[in-house]
Amino acid sequence: RSSRKGFTFEALECIPELDTEVGSGENLTSAITGAAAGGLSSTATQTFSFLKIFKVVKLLRLLRIARLFRYLSRWEEQFIQFNSSTIRMAKLCVMMGIFSHWNGCIQFLIAALSRQGREYDADTWVFRAGIADMPAIEQWSWAFFHAATQTLAISVGIVSPGKTAEVWLYLVSILLGATMYAVFVASVTAFFADADPSAREYRAKLDMVNQYMKHTQLPSGLRSKLRTYYELRYPGGRAFNEMSIIEELSSPLTQDVRMHKCKEVLSALNIVDNDRTLAHELCGHLVRTVFVSDDYIIRQQEVSDGMYFISQGSVEVVIFSEEEHKESVITTLGAHSFFGEMALLNPNGKATASVRVITYFEGYMLSYAAYLKLVHDHPAFYSYLQAAAKLRLRMRDELKGESKEDDLTTLFAMLDPTKRKLIKLERLAEAKEAKEAKEAKEAKEAKEA
Repeated sequence: RSSRKGFTFEALECIPELDTEVGSGENLTSAITGAAAGGLSSTATQTFSFLKIFKVVKLLRLLRIARLFRYLSRWEEQFIQFNSSTIRMAKLCVMMGIFSHWNGCIQFLIAALSRQGREYDADTWVFRAGIADMPAIEQWSWAFFHAATQTLAISVGIVSPGKTAEVWLYLVSILLGATMYAVFVASVTAFFADADPSAREYRAKLDMVNQYMKHTQLPSGLRSKLRTYYELRYPGGRAFNEMSIIEELSSPLTQDVRMHKCKEVLSALNIVDNDRTLAHELCGHLVRTVFVSDDYIIRQQEVSDGMYFISQGSVEVVIFSEEEHKESVITTLGAHSFFGEMALLNPNGKATASVRVITYFEGYMLSYAAYLKLVHDHPAFYSYLQAAAKLRLRMRDELKGESKEDDLTTLFAMLDPTKRKLIKLERLAEAKEAKEAKEAKEAKEAKEA
């Protein structure tokens, strides 16, 4: 079924091509009259053949170019692991390929319109390039190469133009190709300049730190610790302002992002499982922080800045003995553990033990001001921390002689979530056995009585 706009061209195109020639001076009217007598002139044949170009326009709908770019744009939004510049480069390469294809096909078609029967005109570029009798796939390959060299401004093509029509066709092709090539070069430059802005910002920060260390003449050991800190601070070698990103989000999205970030930390606090409001407020106050090996996060008998939650890494709890003038390692804490609540509960705010990083520390800090707000709004959170503090104080008051280290190890083991669950199960089993023993004893006494 024909569309109304294309009916005229399709009707003219359906007139058969005959090989009988008429004088070259005849116009289209005489050509049609000659067709009724049984022949068409070469001029009329070329005219009707030229009308087939309009048929090519309809084939563009088969390529679904607009739909292709819509899919690429949707792909760019969904698959965020691809940089937007990468998608733009891919679309530009596709456009240049399609342009070279159309350009080569059109130039080949113009040359084909001038042929007599199956013989190409000797002045056409197809004949002079020696591809007139090649298979279709080889003709397309050479035509694509011919157009691509013009698009990339490498040369005028396989051969220079031999006819006036080809001169103008080459000129248009080179002008359009030069424009696309300029856009391509600009896009490549922008691609490498803006391919990874977070990585570029990280490299700039690291270069500034290196210049600062060189200016202050820091020792090599301290320089290594600073570089390690920045590697932990910005994992993956990418720096970005997290606070500015979160501030632009809506309140529900902000809560979801913070809950996802701190889900491992929240698992260390059983109290937040039944209080989602406390979990939301706690995540809002937690600040990400990192420490490198041998850093003292908390020092004994010094005022602490807050309590800490371990996300990755490990620390050791040490106590300094004034009598022996040495530090004793009490226990080791790993991921999903927390420490520092004792100092927050003390009236003077001083810590009763030191905490030193073993390998590295990556986690979150709850500041003293945030702690005061949480315990004011959620008394259950204060009771939870107070219970842990009372347990520490009670066990420390009961320390005697050689049992000191063992008791403290048990104490800090109870503060580790994994060990705490195991100890809880063990105590439940012991309580069950004691209850059964007591019931058996009472039954025995009742039987004897």
